[in-house]
Amino acid sequence: MTSFPPPGFENISRASAILFDNFDADEVFIGPGLSAEEYEASLQKLCTFGTVQDFWKCYNNLPPIEKLRFKSSFHLMKSGISPLWEDPKNANGGFWAMREVILALIGEQFEGSLGEGDEICGLTVSIRQHDDIIRIWNTNASANSSGLLGRLKEIIPKAELRSPFYKANREHTDFNKDFHDAKRDTN
Repeated sequence: MTSFPPPGFENISRASAILFDNFDADEVFIGPGLSAEEYEASLQKLCTFGTVQDFWKCYNNLPPIEKLRFKSSFHLMKSGISPLWEDPKNANGGFWAMREVILALIGEQFEGSLGEGDEICGLTVSIRQHDDIIRIWNTNASANSSGLLGRLKEIIPKAELRSPFYKANREHTDFNKDFHDAKRDTN
């Protein structure tokens, strides 16, 4: 019988996926103005992984950030969770927006800094004209997870965090409650 992970491979507590959004085949921007259903359908799953080694295989084969077009995004999400405010795992949570963090997230370095009943469920890297943005998605906006920023500064002391802020997903004016309820009922 084969064991998972194979000997010498370090298991990640939950399988994850890297998704991508940007342009469709006709180079039409996919983003604001779409319904949650249309946006979710436009996401491209690039890879999934359950071990640190598989993460590196995936990560090392992503296109370099400098080659991506403006307004494109990579999303690192736990399997089964979409980078949507309305996803049932995100709807009661929110996200921290900042610039540097992917390796600390993969290494589960933030778990002790989260409030009770909270967990990190994903990460988005968005390429923008003046700044690149990283969002850390969590499941519980009412949990006191403000320790995450302090932990980030410990892990990456030279990182320049420009104006990090937290926003609960349900506070967005475009939050689609009907989509959230329908998706929750199917999970």
